[in-house]
Amino acid sequence: MDEHTVAQHAIERARRGLDAWRRGAVGWTGDGWVVAGSHGTLYRVDLEGESCTCRDAAIRGEVCQHQYAATIERAKISVEAAR
Repeated sequence: MDEHTVAQHAIERARRGLDAWRRGAVGWTGDGWVVAGSHGTLYRVDLEGESCTCRDAAIRGEVCQHQYAATIERAKISVEAAR
């Protein structure tokens, strides 16, 4: 894959992560982030360990849409807490 293709895939995962966040698919369980996939599957996301239980993260070893969604939610919570 060339750099352009890799970048396009990353942009697509980020967009899908934003969509998941917008539909309220992200939650905090007290011991980690959980993101509901579009078909209802729950994925565990560890932002500090930069991992997700989804197949995409395991195969590519890159940031997946669930990690993007959890990152957005964590940032939102941090901003709200700072107010």
